[in-house]
Amino acid sequence: MLSEPRTNVPVISVEGLGKSYRLYERPHERLLQMLSRGRHEYGTVLNVLDGVTFDVLPGETVGVIGRNGAGKSTLLRILAGTLTPSVGRALVRGRVAPLIELGSGFNPELTGEENVIFNGTLLGMTEAEVMEKFDRIAAFADIGDYLYRPVKIYSSGMFARLAFSVAIHVDPDVLIVDEILSVGDSAFQRKCVRRFHEVREGGCTILLVAHDEYLVRTLCAKALYLRDGQMIAFGNPRDVVDRYVHDTMPSSNPVSPPTFSVEIDNTTIDDIFLAEAALTSEISGQASSDDAANSAIRLYGFELEDHAGQSVQVAPHGSTLFLRFAFEVLQPKEVPSSITFVFNLYSIDGVYVCGATTLMDAVGAFPAGPAGEVEVTFHDIPLLTGAYFWRVAVNDAQGLLVLSEKKGICPFRVTSSDYRSAGLVHLSRSWNVRISDVVSGKH
Repeated sequence: MLSEPRTNVPVISVEGLGKSYRLYERPHERLLQMLSRGRHEYGTVLNVLDGVTFDVLPGETVGVIGRNGAGKSTLLRILAGTLTPSVGRALVRGRVAPLIELGSGFNPELTGEENVIFNGTLLGMTEAEVMEKFDRIAAFADIGDYLYRPVKIYSSGMFARLAFSVAIHVDPDVLIVDEILSVGDSAFQRKCVRRFHEVREGGCTILLVAHDEYLVRTLCAKALYLRDGQMIAFGNPRDVVDRYVHDTMPSSNPVSPPTFSVEIDNTTIDDIFLAEAALTSEISGQASSDDAANSAIRLYGFELEDHAGQSVQVAPHGSTLFLRFAFEVLQPKEVPSSITFVFNLYSIDGVYVCGATTLMDAVGAFPAGPAGEVEVTFHDIPLLTGAYFWRVAVNDAQGLLVLSEKKGICPFRVTSSDYRSAGLVHLSRSWNVRISDVVSGKH
């Protein structure tokens, strides 16, 4: 690990980095390209990375974001040393632990034990280091006697667990991670997150590919946004994530037509919306209850109520609402010592309206007692006429792992006695218009 004080000398330095591949329509064009020695060009060039430049200082955690195909994995593979750039320079100082292409150095004919030793030396450890850490690696992987059997009989999950365990115990100067929560079941993921934080707090420089904007905002000192192989933004994670979210928002007509409530055999369109919300709740509830069957925490007792404690299915615009639910810890050994809570609100057509966590509201994490109740108060809801439903969840202390969730709960609709706004929410406002009787003549 980096033991010296942090300096301004970058641990990762990337300058004008590019990676391209030549694509051929017909197989023989590849041979012609080789024989022409550059006198003639065959096929077309695909630029996967183009002109990427950035520096990462010691101890920084940098999140890499972008759509699929943006070049994120290619960048990580170049920095890990498993791929050669076409142009530019990529310098990484110190011991690197790449948590990408896990187990790429494993020999399927060897046992897990033999592969731990072999793969550990490939990642830069001496054999003595590997043997000193062997018991910790084996305990972290937790695959039992399979450790002493050939890797070729492993399940994909066992294979990934052992490979991850070796890589995360390298004690690296630079950790390169492609999706931190993509390995194993929830219990193993919790171990991965704990180990990730230990490495991070030890001063390790981390480059992390993530699709979770919340993770990038909360964990990272900087963020890198790639689009079509080019670097669009690098710097403050909030600014970079906001740019990415803006770019990935679907284009739509900003002005929505007004919605009218029409009587059809004493049934309004809003009532139909509410029925659809209830159906969504039932379907989502079935899906999440299946998840809950394997969850260490059970969520139940979902209620949306008003000031009088009455259940709410229809709420006037501007109401104060109380969302309540309870939880019970079923498997204490599988639950971390501290937990956080989440709510999300969706419109009936699936538009994400709002969401927050206790961490975001600076309420913090709570001790994971055997049971408890949660209440979220929403003052003067600004929602406009429409149908909505909720999702609630329990996360770990860092807000990275979902320990239990319930989707599609407490469907309700909002009504408004006057038509003052269109869309999803009403914004308080005032107008200031100045009319001039003098024509400037400028257009």
